[in-house]
Amino acid sequence: GKGSKVKYELDKKTGLIKVDRILYSSVVYPHNYGFIPRTLCEDNDPLDVLVIMQEPVYPGCFLRARAIGVMPMI
Repeated sequence: GKGSKVKYELDKKTGLIKVDRILYSSVVYPHNYGFIPRTLCEDNDPLDVLVIMQEPVYPGCFLRARAIGVMPMI
């Protein structure tokens, strides 16, 4: 979530959200970071999203959002 150092990913075997890694540098996610369910990209992972809003949300939350742009991520 926003301001978090924890990166979560979808576990493809269980369908559950798991901790992927902890960011140990000064880097934090500036906005809520997540994915769009039931989408697959070239890397065989769901489409990543940054949700720009003032409040952080909890991992595993489902929320409605509107796409305002696309940004290739490495």
